[in-house]
Amino acid sequence: MKVCGLDVHKKKIVASVVEVNLVRGGGREDIATSVLETSVFDRSLRGLSELADFIRGHGAVKVILESTGPYGISVYYYLCGVGFDVYMVLAKDNRSGGRKKTDSFDAERLARNFISGSVRAYKLPENQKVRQLRYLTRTRKKLVEQRTALKNMILRVFDEALIDINAVFSDIGKGALVFLEGFLDGKNVDDIISEWPRLRKKKKALENLMNKKLDEASILALKSFVSVLKKIDEEVKHLEKHIEAILTDFRDDVRLLLSIPGVGYQSAAIILAEIGNIKRFPSPRKLASYVGVVPNVYQSGGKVVYGKLRSDCNRRLRWIFYEIANHAKRKSPNRSKLS
Repeated sequence: MKVCGLDVHKKKIVASVVEVNLVRGGGREDIATSVLETSVFDRSLRGLSELADFIRGHGAVKVILESTGPYGISVYYYLCGVGFDVYMVLAKDNRSGGRKKTDSFDAERLARNFISGSVRAYKLPENQKVRQLRYLTRTRKKLVEQRTALKNMILRVFDEALIDINAVFSDIGKGALVFLEGFLDGKNVDDIISEWPRLRKKKKALENLMNKKLDEASILALKSFVSVLKKIDEEVKHLEKHIEAILTDFRDDVRLLLSIPGVGYQSAAIILAEIGNIKRFPSPRKLASYVGVVPNVYQSGGKVVYGKLRSDCNRRLRWIFYEIANHAKRKSPNRSKLS
């Protein structure tokens, strides 16, 4: 069998074709590997075409590459599209262990480790809709993280001015944004309340807040933060509409996920996007390990110690399951028993 290992970078791809032979001797079988050729290609459409010819020319069918963020994904799907059996491996699973490290050695070691079964190889989703869902949910998460950072910047401006806005608003949500816009535009409290009637019960607190003074630089900063925050809100809603449109192709799966306490449309979308085809997991234990909700286990003699949760997992899935659990706990009628 011949396998091609790839070390993928932003502008180049190092490819190493390794041949495997089964060796018998001394009453046992062993695996012998030999490198046929190592070559470098540009990470471009032309380079990928030349890479495919190189792999095919050596008679290799299986291709293994490290997960290197966006750089490896395009290589993975291109090679899948031209007929190769492609696998991904986490970069941490292919460490040199202090030995000689070069791009060509990384590619060779990756191929050898894959052949020996010492790395956990996996495949990316083949379903185009799942791929789109994964891209959009990950993009939405990045925007939400930026939105959270902007909210913290707004709170910091008030904190630096010794104004306790947290005493009035627990979060920079819709009501807080309406207030901030009106406050920055010089509106009075009654005009602001007319735009968001729910603020009426906070009228006295808002008046006290508006009597506080901010310098010109702080006001300019707040206007910028609020403007960008509103734009991000619009983009998040725009993405959510597209995500929900894709979910219509997974009605049965979505209906099943929504039956779980704490799961909404967006969390269901993340679960579907990150897991893909559930059949690629041979057992519930494998799925739990992939999600990262099982601890490390240390066993010596008759003693078993359960350590921290595994770090080599899908962090997006573990994050969303943590959020789902918290939401379910807050909404549970038996919350007092859970606390």
